[in-house]
Amino acid sequence: MKHPNAILILALTGFLAGCGGETEEEEFTAPIPGVEDAQLEAEATEVEVQEGVIRTADSGFAFIPDILTVAVDEEIEFVIGEGHTVLQTDFNGWKKLEANKVEDGFHFPLGSSGGIVSFDESGTYYFISEPYAEMGMRGQIIVVDP
Repeated sequence: MKHPNAILILALTGFLAGCGGETEEEEFTAPIPGVEDAQLEAEATEVEVQEGVIRTADSGFAFIPDILTVAVDEEIEFVIGEGHTVLQTDFNGWKKLEANKVEDGFHFPLGSSGGIVSFDESGTYYFISEPYAEMGMRGQIIVVDP
């Protein structure tokens, strides 16, 4: 063996030469912390957002929009799909994805197609879909003074 390292150098040179030039770019989607796959699917679904209307996503487990800002006494219509409910909950229930029903709060049970609500005081009001709360199906209504 005259030059044992020469073979290694030639092999590396050939390998490195093959690494140059254009490479095919692969699609990479990083996970979003705290967002479930079902929510991502719902967000990717094209849904017409109507002013003053909150609806359930056609696919996935999300309200669209999940945050709505309205003026005091403005009506909000809930349009819910089969298998969903809407229950007004307190902040802790919303945060922990639990059904902490608010006394005299709104509730649209299974089998309901939704309904209309309004608020006579400013503040943030929270709601969940009881069957899918653990999957992150929740929303907020922010009521502001006109």
